[in-house]
Amino acid sequence: MSDAGNTSMTWDWVKGNIPTIIAIGGLFWYTAQDNAKIKAQLDEGERYRVTRSTQTDKNFADVNSALKNMSDLPYRMGAQEGKTQALNDRVDRLADAILGSQEAIRKDIAGLSTKVEVLGSKIDTFSEKPQPGSLRPR
Repeated sequence: MSDAGNTSMTWDWVKGNIPTIIAIGGLFWYTAQDNAKIKAQLDEGERYRVTRSTQTDKNFADVNSALKNMSDLPYRMGAQEGKTQALNDRVDRLADAILGSQEAIRKDIAGLSTKVEVLGSKIDTFSEKPQPGSLRPR
């Protein structure tokens, strides 16, 4: 290097800093390995996302098919409420008829009871022996 005009530098591989070269090589190797791990994790995440997305789409399809059956729910509820109201009206009419019949039976029994009492008193009157001096009804 006696040339004053020569400014180029040459690297002597034999005399160079071997630990630096090994460290730089190790850094490249570690970076390559780390990139491979990151890529594997990303690939695994993508597979999970695709699987989960497929399952979610299937679940949404199941929910939508179940909800399609409920589209006529307001109509069916209205029809059921109408049937329930008609049934309530019939039961009310039946209860009124039963109460009316019970009242009529009660009146008939009360009338019969009165007639039985009157007839019983007449029978008692006719079957009694007249006491001397009493008037006997005819």
